[in-house]
Amino acid sequence: MRRSLFLKSFLSIFAAVLLFWPPSSAKAWFADEARLAFEERWLPLLDSPSASERLLAVQSFLAFPEWGL
Repeated sequence: MRRSLFLKSFLSIFAAVLLFWPPSSAKAWFADEARLAFEERWLPLLDSPSASERLLAVQSFLAFPEWGL
């Protein structure tokens, strides 16, 4: 019960923050998170011996060509 209340209050606070957060700041935060995902997850997959993992990595770069290969 306490966890459920915590989750509901956390989500409502998070939603309120997103409403008042300037769009440029939110966009910059998501861009930083995407860039971190590229560096931490997708770049290492390019050296993977598995062809399917390499294909997934290359496809991820198609979404953001300015950060591409």
